Amino acid sequence: MLYFEKGIISKEDMIKKNLKQNQMLRERGLLRIFLFLFTANFLFASHIEEAKKLFEEVSKLKKQTLNEFELAIKENPTDEVFLLKAKFLFENGKYGEMLETLGSIKATNYETEKLNALGNYFLGRLTRAIYYFSRISAEAERKRDFEVLYYYGRVQEDKNLFEEAIKTYEKIAAGNFFEKARERISNLQKNIPLKLKDLPVEIVKIVADAPSQKDYPQAGAAVLLEKEDYEVFSDSTSVSEITKAIKIFNDRGKRKFAEVHLSYDSTYES
Repeated sequence: MLYFEKGIISKEDMIKKNLKQNQMLRERGLLRIFLFLFTANFLFASHIEEAKKLFEEVSKLKKQTLNEFELAIKENPTDEVFLLKAKFLFENGKYGEMLETLGSIKATNYETEKLNALGNYFLGRLTRAIYYFSRISAEAERKRDFEVLYYYGRVQEDKNLFEEAIKTYEKIAAGNFFEKARERISNLQKNIPLKLKDLPVEIVKIVADAPSQKDYPQAGAAVLLEKEDYEVFSDSTSVSEITKAIKIFNDRGKRKFAEVHLSYDSTYES
């Protein structure tokens, strides 16, 4: 038995009392956890509802903005209106529609050429992209427009112009694209020279099936592939892309094919 000033309490009563107190503490603890979870879920639900509400408002604003652009174009179809619409479409990832809008602009400038370059790049139209990038690369360097230079380098990489890509990346001196450019340079320097497996499948197969010196003992080399892709743009300019695969048999073939010669007429070409 346990004795206290106010009376006597048995061991069994003490145990029951402790159990009751522990039960009350557990219930209070569970209540706190429940309230915390309820509050967290309520806040989470409120954030979701707010996000949905904002998403609906943004979608409506985008539709309203496009509608206003259409009305503005009907009233006064100026280059300024078309350019603003093109920028809006670009920011919303509508690259195809953006390029169509740019086609309505009469006087081109750095901004229109930049949008053409980036839009074609993001659509995977590399030949057109490199054409526009090459037209504005010098001005982009003067303007320190490192976004243009970075994506110009990416296009050059995709076209297997690795040394040119490195030179382009090296022109990026600061900003958000600086670290990205340094990383691209590091990767390129590790992977040059280009390995056969990295070439297009068509060329890999041609090289694998190529004849040897024994098949043509009098030859210095074998031309395995020679093709030209010619693309004409709406502004009457054009781009010619030539692909050649040549297997060198000996020094005679090396002397003839080691250096690539391209004709150039400054009157018609740039």
